[in-house]
Amino acid sequence: MKELVAFARSRVLTAFLCLASAAFASQYTAFSLRVAQQRIEKAGANWRQSEPEVLDLGGINKVEGFVYDTAAKDLILVGDHESDRAILTLDDLVVALRARFRYGEWPLVSIDPTPETKTTQMQHVRFEGGVENTAFGQAMYDADYRLKQMGMGLVEPGVVGLKTYWDRSVEEAQSGIGSGQKEVNSRFWFYPSNPHVVVRDGVCVVRGLKVGVFTEVLSAKIGGKAVEDVKAFKLENADAFASDVSQRFDDLCTVQPSYNRLRGLQELVAVSKALEELDEGPDLDWWLKAYPLVSAETPKETRVLTRKYDGAHGWLEVSGGVHLTALAMRLNAGDTKALREAVLAVRPTLENLSWQFVAAQWLIPLVSGQVGPEDITLLCQQSMFLEEQGRFPDALALYDRILETDSGNAVVWCGKSVTLIRLGRSDEALTCSNRALEIDPQAVEARNNKGIALAMLRRYDEAIKCYDEALEARPRYAAALSNKGNALADQGQYDEAVKCYDEALEVDPQYAEALSNKGNALADGAHYDEALEWYDRALEVNPGYANAWSNKGAALLRLGRCEEAIRCCDRALELDPRIASAWDGKCGALARLKRYDEALHCCDRSLEMDSLNAEAWYASGSVLLALGRPVDALQQLDRAIGIDPGLAHAHAARGLALLKLGKRDAALAEYGILLKLDASWAQELMRAIYE
Repeated sequence: MKELVAFARSRVLTAFLCLASAAFASQYTAFSLRVAQQRIEKAGANWRQSEPEVLDLGGINKVEGFVYDTAAKDLILVGDHESDRAILTLDDLVVALRARFRYGEWPLVSIDPTPETKTTQMQHVRFEGGVENTAFGQAMYDADYRLKQMGMGLVEPGVVGLKTYWDRSVEEAQSGIGSGQKEVNSRFWFYPSNPHVVVRDGVCVVRGLKVGVFTEVLSAKIGGKAVEDVKAFKLENADAFASDVSQRFDDLCTVQPSYNRLRGLQELVAVSKALEELDEGPDLDWWLKAYPLVSAETPKETRVLTRKYDGAHGWLEVSGGVHLTALAMRLNAGDTKALREAVLAVRPTLENLSWQFVAAQWLIPLVSGQVGPEDITLLCQQSMFLEEQGRFPDALALYDRILETDSGNAVVWCGKSVTLIRLGRSDEALTCSNRALEIDPQAVEARNNKGIALAMLRRYDEAIKCYDEALEARPRYAAALSNKGNALADQGQYDEAVKCYDEALEVDPQYAEALSNKGNALADGAHYDEALEWYDRALEVNPGYANAWSNKGAALLRLGRCEEAIRCCDRALELDPRIASAWDGKCGALARLKRYDEALHCCDRSLEMDSLNAEAWYASGSVLLALGRPVDALQQLDRAIGIDPGLAHAHAARGLALLKLGKRDAALAEYGILLKLDASWAQELMRAIYE
């Protein structure tokens, strides 16, 4: 199964930017990146000691936005210093820039279980967006691990009245609420709850950024019985704890240093995203490639936090992560002159690294009836989180709810297209992507999503054109490179596909999707052993990557290593029971081992996931044929051919079923069809006819 990477992008219409009354003026700091670069290059290797003002961003630890001075080609960071906030460094800013412009990803730290976790009690720590071995990544990990410790009641929150997940669960057990033994493995995520910035005419304003906690259940047993639909399973204690942490996050920042630092990192990510929206932006090449970033070793694994109830049956286990994202909204109205002049007019000289200026509070007044950006982004972020959890119908319903209020918002149409892609509803996804592009023709992510929808419809040339257009606007767009490789591979152009995956991996060597997709292209070209190496590399980056386990199982099946294939497919299904390709692979392996009843069950599960999966209908028919049920087999094979009339092996199996029923003439008719589709399958059927 190829992994297609879809993104949402945002734009808000008919809002305007202004400055509040001077009566509420505040002092801010401006910091020049152009001068910072000059000073670093002049000072040489010891610049961190000789230029402390450069390293600490002129003292800025609360980011308010930026101004891009087109005349001086200078990106000027704007912010202020608050005594109760953690420091931010130039390294932090560079990591955030590289995540978006070099790797094309959001900074992410995730603590994931592996196949060995049950025996070793160790979990894999996964980093994305180039944050591994950086102080930025370490800070994200520290905040995440602290959240797990606090949730399990292993450390005190430090905020009066904040009740932990552990405390709530023990109270429930002692009160007898609920029924039966409860075993729960849950995940807590730090996730921006209202991450938007606004951009217009080279000016960015960061407003209302908040960090919250979301929760998801990975597995659960009630009274010894496994909960099958964990995506829909509600764990009230975990949700209540997550809600409390979200609401009291600012209070926690005063007593939890790792949380405090997370606030500023989120603001830097938001500013980096805003830079992508500029029509004319700064040259960031030196910062992306040459800036001497200090390495800080980050952990590769960590111990599972598990705690059992005292005096009650059951246990809790937690994992999780930190995912920093932002929605950058490009305003199509508003006078930014006052803000621009407040920064530039008081700059002493072009050689100044930083300077102070006075300006009013930055606000975003709306015209009558206009939906506030904070309302839109909050709902969009909730939709995106639901989509990431696999709760696609819920995400879709929320997008539709937003569109009822604001149908002219590109981010919502783009986000809705992502969810529809995940649901396999390609025609609707294409419509949504086109609507997003009508609103914002520069929406690169929408063009990428349109390419995915077209590829799903087998309109590969049009899909490749979309990817090329996205890459013209953003040459280092790893997702578009990988998706283009998928479209080429689907047309049998495996060498060209591998080139695209290699280009994506040049941008991000840790891009698990591209690693796995390259393995797919090699497997499609019958290079199965080499393909296994790439799947293993993908799984080294992300042991919890279900599609890579499924793909590895398919390659092992091709090599006849059926037992290993079953283990890989089982691991994929343990991670995500909705992966149809894993059910398909397990079916094929079981069938080869002549475990036909089990194989048939796997076919049925695959078809539950995707009723238009022609290969699954073919597999079901083949298994029924092996079980001596040619009439039932014929029905399944007819379904397969109805979905894909060119599926040669389904026609061959249909011919065999007809022979079993004594219908030799009908089998010969299938032979005639196969002569036009695939001569090798035609020969196989002919041998069976004349045996």
